[in-house]
Amino acid sequence: MERWILACLRHQRFVTVQEVNDAIAPLLTRLNNKLFQKLPGSRASAFAQLDAPALSPLPTQPWEWASFKTVRVHIDSHIEFEGHRYSVPHALVGLALELRITARAVEVAVKEVVA
Repeated sequence: MERWILACLRHQRFVTVQEVNDAIAPLLTRLNNKLFQKLPGSRASAFAQLDAPALSPLPTQPWEWASFKTVRVHIDSHIEFEGHRYSVPHALVGLALELRITARAVEVAVKEVVA
């Protein structure tokens, strides 16, 4: 697709990005509606039948970077991460926990199953 669109625009000069976008839009529509050579339909019809029904809305919260670390609960019911101590329930003493660290929070999940 990219090669075909660039080939159609290769002799034109553009001053702004908006001009490029305006030139690409009709070409993209034309390419998406062009019938396949060996299959029935077009890119647009294949998207409408296969992909569009499977799409779901974007999450309400934006994605944020997270790092993970495994820690063990100390005898005093605390875990330690980067010099900071966090208390957890006493029943988890000795277990390995998974920390999910973001810019806003430190989340704790049990990594080992309690038998």
